[in-house]
Amino acid sequence: MSKVAIAGGTENLGKAVVDAVKAAKHDYIILSRKPHKDQHIVTVDYSDIPGLSHVLEKENIHTVISTMGLYTRAHHESQMNLIEAAELASCTKRFIPSEFGFHIKEEHGDLQVSFPFKLEAEERLTRTGLEFTLINNGVFLDYLAWPQIPSHLRISRVWSDLTRKLAAIPGDGNQMVAFGHTGTLGGDRLTLNQVVEIAEQVTGAVFDKTYDSIEDLSQGKCTLLPEVDEGKDQGNTILPPEVAAQHLAGLGLFVTKGFADLDPKSSIKNIFPHLSPWTVRSAIQKWTEMQ
Repeated sequence: MSKVAIAGGTENLGKAVVDAVKAAKHDYIILSRKPHKDQHIVTVDYSDIPGLSHVLEKENIHTVISTMGLYTRAHHESQMNLIEAAELASCTKRFIPSEFGFHIKEEHGDLQVSFPFKLEAEERLTRTGLEFTLINNGVFLDYLAWPQIPSHLRISRVWSDLTRKLAAIPGDGNQMVAFGHTGTLGGDRLTLNQVVEIAEQVTGAVFDKTYDSIEDLSQGKCTLLPEVDEGKDQGNTILPPEVAAQHLAGLGLFVTKGFADLDPKSSIKNIFPHLSPWTVRSAIQKWTEMQ
């Protein structure tokens, strides 16, 4: 079997990818900036392209999977250097960049900090001899049903809070949004109004709904659900509320423009019909059963 290198595989989405690679019984290493006792973790310097390429050659890596969070230019440059290193390594044939979201186009570039970085990575990969795959999974269902459905992601409440029976919806809530869980991907396509409707049906409670106007979203303003407003994430301080608001407002605009939907013809459910991914309804039902 091919050997895989996962960049950023020590936390968050990267850990979910590592779980999947292990389950498939692939040989693998994890690329990390920090030293670690785990024998699978190889410490690397992402500013050293020849050094990165040497690691890929030494480990005979066929496929590189990047799960870096592209929140800063420094993270972006690390991924771009890894692409360069993969191109130099004769054993490396395939690269999966840190996409894991939506199908990004040039017109979306100003809606999220990471979008221009993702476009640059895709453009660079087209100029290599590497095979590459962009994984579009939509919004992670992990944010909806954690902790009843376990997740390696750092969880923030995005648009709905099942515990407090709250919903903060961008626009009118009538645009289709694709959803998938890190454990299964390929889950569902619904409007946010439909998500709340299902939540009310399953929980038997009426949700307190707030709708954020496109004008407010365009100004970087949106309604933050309590945990996000407090700057908390699974009990840990994360983004300051004003930064979280800008991020979620940009994502909300993306939704209102109809960009958060994915073509169902390319759904994993169609390509691999034997899989049974989580849907919004099944995730909320599981959440309710575990209360």
